[in-house]
Amino acid sequence: MIRVGEQSYGIVEDITLRHTVILSFENKRIIMPNSVISTDVIVNDSIEDQKVCRFIEVGINFDSDVELASRILQEEARNHPFSIDGRTKKEKENNLDLVEVLFLKFNEYSMDLRSYVWTADPLNAIKMHSEINLRIKKRFDEEGIEIPVPYRTIVFKNDMQNEKKPEVI
Repeated sequence: MIRVGEQSYGIVEDITLRHTVILSFENKRIIMPNSVISTDVIVNDSIEDQKVCRFIEVGINFDSDVELASRILQEEARNHPFSIDGRTKKEKENNLDLVEVLFLKFNEYSMDLRSYVWTADPLNAIKMHSEINLRIKKRFDEEGIEIPVPYRTIVFKNDMQNEKKPEVI
């Protein structure tokens, strides 16, 4: 399973002298010239160790309880059937959480959290990510943690032209 540059991601099906055939996850065959492959970055998801660390990020409202939100992220990730213990021996000795959650930053409309969730197989990573997102949304709704939506005020140019101008005395 490889990704070539930013373009193609899938399973290598065939390699010839002139090209490589990659089966995408949309069941399309990508025939890529080897000259392109030899000049681009190749990320191999399955060469040695297939386990994958997936970043699950969520923004919460400034009024929300950050510690509760972090705990929900940990619980939902930890309880997913595809979630595995990806910690190193040293991380286990240092009692690092099975699912680490970090407060990334303050955004314009949200406080951003990121959880690090390991799975054994890159093919399961996408499904796991989706299912954990759904569980997080449900738990946030139950616990009163709001995922913010930016609000915008739109002023149309025509409306501004039709406004009465203040009288100058």
